[in-house]
Amino acid sequence: FENMVRFGWRRNELIFACVSKTAATASFVSLVVKGANDKPIDDHPLRQLIRRPNPFMDEFDLWYAVVCYQKLAGGAYFEKERDRAGRVIRLWPLRPDWVRPIRSQKEFIGGYEYVIPGRDPVTLAARDVLDFRLFDPLNQYRGYPPAAVAGRVGDVDNATTDYLKLFMEQGGMPPGLLKTKQKLLDQDVSDIMRRG
Repeated sequence: FENMVRFGWRRNELIFACVSKTAATASFVSLVVKGANDKPIDDHPLRQLIRRPNPFMDEFDLWYAVVCYQKLAGGAYFEKERDRAGRVIRLWPLRPDWVRPIRSQKEFIGGYEYVIPGRDPVTLAARDVLDFRLFDPLNQYRGYPPAAVAGRVGDVDNATTDYLKLFMEQGGMPPGLLKTKQKLLDQDVSDIMRRG
């Protein structure tokens, strides 16, 4: 995930544009809670929670984070903060590469371990984590990030961009040129390059 963010999201304009445009577009959709009469309930607790998941995020930020994490990590995780009555009152984003699902025979996922490097792991109950995992046919517990598919092409694109940048910074001139009026055999070219 960290390499995907550093070398994809932060360095490659195509990966950044695709992920951010998808996230921004998806974030304009708003959750509607409907009652038995099929009419929206605007003051429903779930609607209020999604509208303001925590003091630092609004609904747009929530969905934007979900989509970005999904595209770059294969899933998005939010910890549910509860009041004393057990009602969910806030949602806090968790860095997805620090989240480890705990497999369970009974409940599929028995909980989650949140491991911040350099700190002791924190175990979270499965009911206290909102899991927006993308489907991966090879791993039911972790999603596969769509941006990883573009990773190889992104690496080639980044290397080419770096090369061209350096080439232009050096005045757009090749580092050396050998010119001759004689026709050189392949063996002659190999000898010259080896000595070079």
